[in-house]
Amino acid sequence: MAITKSNQTTSNFNSITPEAGNFGYLGSLIWIVGSIIVSIIFIALDLVFLSSINSYGFIYLIQIACSLIVTFAGLFFILKGVKYLSVFYKNKEIYNNFIISFIILLASLIIIPFFNYITTQLAVGSLYSSASNSTIYNITQLSNPIQPIFSIISIAVLSIVIGLVLSLLSYFFMYRSYKKISQLTGITEFNTAALIIIIGAILTIIVIGGLVIFIGLVYAGLAWYKLKNGTAVNSPDGKAATAPKKV
Repeated sequence: MAITKSNQTTSNFNSITPEAGNFGYLGSLIWIVGSIIVSIIFIALDLVFLSSINSYGFIYLIQIACSLIVTFAGLFFILKGVKYLSVFYKNKEIYNNFIISFIILLASLIIIPFFNYITTQLAVGSLYSSASNSTIYNITQLSNPIQPIFSIISIAVLSIVIGLVLSLLSYFFMYRSYKKISQLTGITEFNTAALIIIIGAILTIIVIGGLVIFIGLVYAGLAWYKLKNGTAVNSPDGKAATAPKKV
């Protein structure tokens, strides 16, 4: 019996949307749970080695590497899920926006922490003219205490500004991608996640911004979970359809 175009579309829909949900949900879990684990471990290590500058610097670099790995792994699988939807709905916008967000976010995780680390080390080095060891400095040998302090403050402000710009750009493109995915699939949690994420990006100037973004990522994970488990979504022709639940 001949397969009609409608049946072909339904068949593709039933296989692609849960597959996209699988990748998106896996990526969200890796990113969310991995970030929590990395944060807890390194907060504990920071408290233990806070008194040693050399050890603290090494731990900071390892923390950067672990955060980068977790974020890359999570975003990679989410991007794969977005790619599935992009091909299925014949919409390049959702993929292009997400990959731009992916690149900027990874770049910020490399640029900002290393910039902070290197420039802070230079500023602290200029604050003291000599040191008796790695943790105790001879403050009586300061030649001009005002200028180094001003340099540290300037570096901190510059780091915050760069971080804010990169964060806003990254999450803005993620917002656009998730908002469009919500329109295409009919899953409102994607739109909710998009709104929370962009609000969090705007609020990154204060500590609460990171928490708001995290809540948005959790909502995105919920949206991928619904897609994965056969929630009713829209087919490419705009009609509602239900992807089968996996047994």
